[in-house]
Amino acid sequence: MVRSSSVILSFLLFFCYSFAKDFYTLAVLSSGDPILEYKRYSALAKYLSSKLTKPVKLQIIKKANRFLTLYQMGKIDIGIACPVVFFMANEKKQALNIAFLSVNGTIFEAGVWTVKKDSSINSIKDLKGKILTLGSSICASNAIMPLYVLYRIGIKYEDLIDLWSSGTDKGAILNVIAGFADGAGVNEESFYKYSKGKLKILIKTPYVPRYILFIKKSFPEKENIKNALFSLKEDNILKEIGIDGFVKVKEKDLKLIKNYKNILKLYPILK
Repeated sequence: MVRSSSVILSFLLFFCYSFAKDFYTLAVLSSGDPILEYKRYSALAKYLSSKLTKPVKLQIIKKANRFLTLYQMGKIDIGIACPVVFFMANEKKQALNIAFLSVNGTIFEAGVWTVKKDSSINSIKDLKGKILTLGSSICASNAIMPLYVLYRIGIKYEDLIDLWSSGTDKGAILNVIAGFADGAGVNEESFYKYSKGKLKILIKTPYVPRYILFIKKSFPEKENIKNALFSLKEDNILKEIGIDGFVKVKEKDLKLIKNYKNILKLYPILK
């Protein structure tokens, strides 16, 4: 009887949250400075609030696991994250991709493998038998694609002394500069931002989409949010958000990272 009561109570709480909530939650997976990101995406939340029937509240989330937990709990209505996190959120077919975010004229970004400028490592093949770190444990340009490059040239997990995630691109780059790692797989833009001329690029990864905006499949205003995003042309709002605009998703652009699980199985990453 107690167990039945608990189940009923849980259902009622879920029901109340799902149907009585008087706002939408826009959650952004942080990829940099959370304070700056909050300022940027507040402009998007404000804009969407003016276009949808409910106000949009913003939440910046630092960790991918936390983001996914909240999404599975139904506490995120609109999400912005890297494509790998979208695929994870959609494992139970409960997410719907809506738009890519265009930044500096493109929806794409690349990763790089980088080492110290004075290192004797001059080729990607020279990473065999080395200590490597990544800027992330799951995202595309600073985890999946650098690992994909290793896979393509035949460097297996067993060929490495160690492989771990530094948690951020900046952390991965500093670990190489400090000598804790021989090489780092990071986002290309982060390399130019944080390497300070002390590192060199061995190879650039294939390009993949940077950010994707998605919604719950049960989101009641699918057409409204699509119209709002694709009709956004006001330069002042776009400038505040830090993007050029929103671009419709083409499945072919996601093809390269759709099988991210296969890569992660081959390279278990210490976090």
